[in-house]
Amino acid sequence: MTDPSVSSFFSHSGHGMCSIYQKVFHVVFKEWQVFFGLFFIQSGVLVLFFLTFLAIFAGAFGLSSLLSVFNGRRLVEDAMEAGHRMLTDYESYTRSNDDLFMKYSDGDDFNSSSASPIVGRLLAVLSIGAICLTIFFILGCTVLTASFRGAFIRLVADVIAGQKPTVRNSLKTGWKSTWKIICFDMTLHFGLSFGLLLVYLVVLLLSSLLVAVLGQAGAVPAVLFALVCEIGAIVLIIIITCGMIGGLPAIVVQGHEVPTEAIKSSWELCKGNICDIFCTCFCFYLVETIVKTILNIVVRILVGDSGAGMFVFVIFSLILISFLYSLNSILAPVIYLSLRVQNNGLTMSALQQELNVDVMNGIELGRTEEYSRPGFEKSDPLEDDSPLV
Repeated sequence: MTDPSVSSFFSHSGHGMCSIYQKVFHVVFKEWQVFFGLFFIQSGVLVLFFLTFLAIFAGAFGLSSLLSVFNGRRLVEDAMEAGHRMLTDYESYTRSNDDLFMKYSDGDDFNSSSASPIVGRLLAVLSIGAICLTIFFILGCTVLTASFRGAFIRLVADVIAGQKPTVRNSLKTGWKSTWKIICFDMTLHFGLSFGLLLVYLVVLLLSSLLVAVLGQAGAVPAVLFALVCEIGAIVLIIIITCGMIGGLPAIVVQGHEVPTEAIKSSWELCKGNICDIFCTCFCFYLVETIVKTILNIVVRILVGDSGAGMFVFVIFSLILISFLYSLNSILAPVIYLSLRVQNNGLTMSALQQELNVDVMNGIELGRTEEYSRPGFEKSDPLEDDSPLV
């Protein structure tokens, strides 16, 4: 028998802001084992990744400091030795002081390169290594977050489709979708950045023309024009961001391979509900920000200002960010599937068929309630013509 709470999701009523929040927490509490399993794995991996990066970076910084001290000590010793020789020569020198100055100004007696050329090369290598390590850390975090976003989307889709989600299936689907999610994010961000740069250049050109034509009298209109364009750009960013909220779920659920397909699908689905999406996300993120700020303040007061306290605070902040990020990853697919039910008439059987496409790609699906009945032997879904529901 299908869970009534799941069946009610496919009714055409109850897709408002409060209903979305209720569905988000329904997914969390209904499959809390899977949700917290993904959350703890995500937090553990991110914390371990951060500590590894911190340890390597601290080791490289410590070695660099030791080499710098050694190199500086050699320089000081050479300088002191050269100074001592100069004073000795000054006491025994019979000609003018100018000749003595010329003798030492050619640099032959004190050559800083003699301090340690090997140390200098090691410092350069360490600097390049630190830059490469930082880039690797950023790329690693990008891959990890993309993979877990896909895993949480699959969790939501399985719950709403009436299937039994598992941590393994969610992670496999998330990992399979990682590259497509990264490509979607890069396409969207680069497109927005290029568009904003183009708008900025046009605004700058038109403002300069106003000032050039009208002189000082055109300064105020130019500033007002730039301000209006800036507000318009912010509104445009909000509209595009809300319109793209269904892009990642479309990649995971519908299996779009190309970012442009996901962008088109998301915009067609969300363009008529921009205000609803904005209000839902804004209130959700506002409450998250307030809760995060309060918890950070409380923990910061409890742990104190010691080094160990700061370390505990940083780890707590990472775990809190991971938890809120997990909730955010639940929100987007809930909105996406709600809009598909509301606008496209999505049914549970249609959603199950979209998810079952993964069987052909080697992804083991969660078992539906029909497959979970006692005494039922699951047949190959590619050979069985019986419905999944």
